[in-house]
Amino acid sequence: MSLNFKRRLAGLQGKMEEIGLDMVVYGSCQNFQYLTGLLLDWRHGIDLGSEVNALFVPRHGEPVLTLDEAFREQVARTWIKDVRILEKGESYAELVGKVISDLNPKVKKVGLGDHVWGSAIVEIAKILQGVTSRRLKD
Repeated sequence: MSLNFKRRLAGLQGKMEEIGLDMVVYGSCQNFQYLTGLLLDWRHGIDLGSEVNALFVPRHGEPVLTLDEAFREQVARTWIKDVRILEKGESYAELVGKVISDLNPKVKKVGLGDHVWGSAIVEIAKILQGVTSRRLKD
């Protein structure tokens, strides 16, 4: 059985259009799994993962998946083409800044999933000064 991830992405982007979100960010959670196909074990301790593991979805276009280097083997398991690995010693803030710049540097409204780490939220807020954010209901 083949899952249609493009259909799932289109459904999310349609909802984003409807409620006026420019970007959605999910940490490791059921929505992350639903959209990426990755079976990261978010149910047994979100804090055992990494704040780097996140999915950035623009209102239009393809998403970007960021992964900690410890999760490198997951790249082959997802349909997402733009996967960015944070190597040891690299700047997380620079990674998030580059992702946002590449997707939509004029973001005004961001939806945040329940499992986005606080450190990720802080970096997004610093990069997108003055942006409006809202928590997404799962």
